Amino acid sequence: MKEVVRDSILRLSTAGVAEKHLRQLKEAVNDDGGDAVSRSLEVANHDFIQRLGEAHPDLTRGEIRMAIFINMGKSTREIAEMLNRSVRTVETVKYRLNKKLSDALGERSLPQYLSTFGSTHAAP
Repeated sequence: MKEVVRDSILRLSTAGVAEKHLRQLKEAVNDDGGDAVSRSLEVANHDFIQRLGEAHPDLTRGEIRMAIFINMGKSTREIAEMLNRSVRTVETVKYRLNKKLSDALGERSLPQYLSTFGSTHAAP
């Protein structure tokens, strides 16, 4: 898991993400693994989570975390690596999230719909 996160950090650093945020993410990984990364994601995306939660109070914490990754444009494989889950598990969560939000989606795709709640950010 740590190797996957470290690889993601390296990719983010080459994508121009601020060093401060990368340092905090590295510290989170070294402290207690994925839980700190999830908490950091939640802090960085508080407004998105609040708006999505108000519109869909029945979403679980895992579904909200998945929505953040989808809104960030992460692929199923990237999400699976970041969460240390199988691709199939991520596909299942995405399917259930899509099903829960199906009435609200209308003609939009899940990423298009999620973007209406604002932008998401990598963990600080």
